[in-house]
Amino acid sequence: MAPVRRRVAAAWIVLLGLAGCGRCGSPKPTIDGGPAPFTVTTLPPPAAWTFSLVRMDYDVAAPEKCATRAPLVRAPIAGTARFVAEPRTLGSLLIADGRDDPPRLVGAAALTLAPAGATHDPKPIPWLVPSSAPRLGRTAAGLWVGAFDRPGDGGATRVGLFRDGAIDLLGEGDAFEATDLACVGDRCALLTSRVGRVAIPGAIIWTGTAADPAARWQQIELAPTDPESEARPFGLASVDAEPGGGLAITAALIDRGEIVLDRVEGGSTREKGRIPAHHGLIDVLDLPARTVAMTYGTPLDDDGCVKPGSLGGASIRFERTGLPSIEIKTPAPPLGGSLRRLDQGALATWIAPLGCGRPRRVVYAVVLDADGAPVSAPMAVSDATSYAVAASGADVDFWVHNEARVTWMRLRCAAQ
Repeated sequence: MAPVRRRVAAAWIVLLGLAGCGRCGSPKPTIDGGPAPFTVTTLPPPAAWTFSLVRMDYDVAAPEKCATRAPLVRAPIAGTARFVAEPRTLGSLLIADGRDDPPRLVGAAALTLAPAGATHDPKPIPWLVPSSAPRLGRTAAGLWVGAFDRPGDGGATRVGLFRDGAIDLLGEGDAFEATDLACVGDRCALLTSRVGRVAIPGAIIWTGTAADPAARWQQIELAPTDPESEARPFGLASVDAEPGGGLAITAALIDRGEIVLDRVEGGSTREKGRIPAHHGLIDVLDLPARTVAMTYGTPLDDDGCVKPGSLGGASIRFERTGLPSIEIKTPAPPLGGSLRRLDQGALATWIAPLGCGRPRRVVYAVVLDADGAPVSAPMAVSDATSYAVAASGADVDFWVHNEARVTWMRLRCAAQ
């Protein structure tokens, strides 16, 4: 379990620590370090990005089964800029500006993008550490809700809840961490580890709205029944609205090389199934027909390279509930990746060097059908330092950072 979590964490550190993957206040972030409630002073907005039309471009390519829905645009950015996307929100990015020596952030905000002009409408976010972006979701009313981790007392970790500018302490404990957050309508779901003086297997799903302080967020505890369990939360495979205003949620936990899928629906909790992830999990997503997971296909060493003696070279696997896995060869193990739900199927993306440890990196993409199977060969989209993807229905926003510029591809993707 520990090596799997190290690889996942390392992938995010690489993507967020390099230039350009993906509520104004004082420029200096501070945390009082005292008992709850604690305070965080958010950073001022980062430098604006200004997009303009790209007349001709041979540096990027849309994946098969994806067509352009709007012209290609591009913006120059600083070498120390970073960005991530909220998976369901088009036309917006969470952007941070940094400094190299010493490494620190000097600006961060959620920004609305303009295809022919500058980013605007900055909303402050609690992004304080370059390698650790907050987990954020956006409500239907456009309010940002998120969670972030900060050091606590005696080696413990605190999780803060961010609600459209307000900050609450959610809890403090050993290895207590926020792993994922998503919003549907006006309600949000947050996945964390369990709270205790000593780290406890399992997870907690918290649900609430931007209007609810942390004390009013409801808790659903996912406690494993196996006394040997090492389950730790990975992410939310799905969050959907239920009739009556509730949320139907599938949470993914990692337990000794397996993905455990726990389903919360209609007020009850059950284990939905298990998927193998022997060498580490990249991302997991619920589709209407089944759950699909993108995993590493070969064992990795501490440097993220294929372990010596492993047969077949680097690969990723699409593991699917009820169906055989599908393996895809890669030049080197991915540094990170994502799955985004479409109206028809899903879009899988990942970034990998052209050989383990080599500086050149390429972002790849492939559309998956309703059963999680690739509908074509994966396509190299572009050389990239980093990237971000958001999808809503069939519409996809794909941002690629290469050198000192970000290219914004607005696509429409479907498995058919």
